[in-house]
Order: sequence, then C-alpha cells, then structure tokens
Amino acid sequence: MVGGITYAALGLLGRLYIYLYSPSDLRSVPPVLTFVERIVPLLLVLGVLAAIAGLHGVQRERYALAGALASLTAFVGVVLILVGSIIETLAGPAFEPSLLFLISGLLIATLGLAGLGAVTVLAGVLPRWVGALVILGSPPFVLFVPTAFERLVPYEVLHPLLAGAAWGLVGYTLFREVVRRDPR
Repeated sequence: MVGGITYAALGLLGRLYIYLYSPSDLRSVPPVLTFVERIVPLLLVLGVLAAIAGLHGVQRERYALAGALASLTAFVGVVLILVGSIIETLAGPAFEPSLLFLISGLLIATLGLAGLGAVTVLAGVLPRWVGALVILGSPPFVLFVPTAFERLVPYEVLHPLLAGAAWGLVGYTLFREVVRRDPR
C-alpha cells in the first residue's frame, strides 16, 4: 500500500516540478529529484513483493498448486526486476547484466502476475477486482497501457497513477482483509 501510494505521489510531484519550472537543461534539475526518480520505482517493486506474499498468505488455503505456482513465479519475476533495477542504478544503464535481469524478470513477472490475478479472481477470497488490479499492475499493462491514452494524459503522469493506484488498492484490500480476520 505504501509503495503504491509513494510511487504515485512522488512520480506525479516530480513531473509537476518539471512542468512548472520546465528546466531547459537536464543538469538544472535538482539532484534530489533525479535520486527520487531512481529510488521510488524500487519502493513500488518492494511493495509489489509484499503484496504477492500477502495475496499468497490470504488465499493459500483456497487455491491449489496453480495458485502457489503463480505466486512463486510472480515473486521470482519481481525479484529479478528488483535485482536488475538495483544493478542498473548502481552500475549504470550500459551494464549488460542488468538488462538480462530486467528482461527475464519482466517476462516471468508478467506470466506470474497474470496467473496470480486469474487465481485471485477464481479463489473468491478477495473481491474480484483485486485480481483484475493484479493483472493491471503487471508489466505490460503498466508499461504499455498509458501510451494508448497519451493524447489525453501524458505517459509520465498516467504511468505513476496507474501503477501506484493499482498496487495501493491491492495493499489496502490485503490490509483490510487481515484486520477483518484478526481484529486485535
């Protein structure tokens, strides 16, 4: 929940700063904004890892092997994305192994999150829209759906909103479900 909200808020605030002050040179952008732009996606990825673990914890008794495999596949894919992102942040985008981690992570996470979303819808433990949000929060949707609406809303604005809102709502639903089950 925190990762999604942080990603949406800080992504939008960064874009708002650039829009309002419209720096003519990228070197005139404050270094803290560049740092935030690299670190905030890592917070979203950590939040997605927590959401996958939470979804598995809440639903593990209701779905069979397919759900466990979907959760494991999604988790491994997102961990590969996290490792690739960290390598890219530390070593720079020209470092080849980061691409290997990122591309394989994107493919594996896409398959895992699509499967986890479908299993979440079928399990019936959580509302069906949570499964739809898990699918909507998968890499192809987060990366390519905002480009379809680029004429209405810029990609830089829609991307953090879509990804952050989707995973923030999944986190909120998981939090609400855990509180409902154990009100201590």
